[in-house]
Amino acid sequence: MRALMLLISIFATTLMLTSSVLATDLQTDIHQQGFVYCINGTPHAFNPQMARHGLTVDTLSAQLYDRLLGVDSYNYQLTSELAEKWQILDNGATFRFQLRKNVSFQTTSWFTPSRMMNADDVIFSFQRIFNKEHAYHNVNGNSYPYFDSLQLAQA
Repeated sequence: MRALMLLISIFATTLMLTSSVLATDLQTDIHQQGFVYCINGTPHAFNPQMARHGLTVDTLSAQLYDRLLGVDSYNYQLTSELAEKWQILDNGATFRFQLRKNVSFQTTSWFTPSRMMNADDVIFSFQRIFNKEHAYHNVNGNSYPYFDSLQLAQA
């Protein structure tokens, strides 16, 4: 019986030691090659502006995109993301945002941003939705279910 317990202990110790080495190799590989994000289905789009519901709205978009505002999952209050301050006007029909400063775009091996994010980037994103003549309006089928109108405030 002691011999069996000794064999089990040796096997368990070996398994623990090799699994930590394998985990380290896996972490290195993930850092070099990217990462795997597991979800319980297939998203119909990766663009949250075009999603009506499902995985894109519920989980995936928060992992890929920064938003102007977030929603606290405990108290459902708006939280600061790209907008450091905001005002809700006209009974919720109008939002005015003050953007955070020094927000950079992601740098990759094939893309180096030439500047920090600014209001022009936010305007670009909204114009893509509302301007049917915009070069990127029709990408992915041009269905934007949550947008009615856009007016830009004077700075």
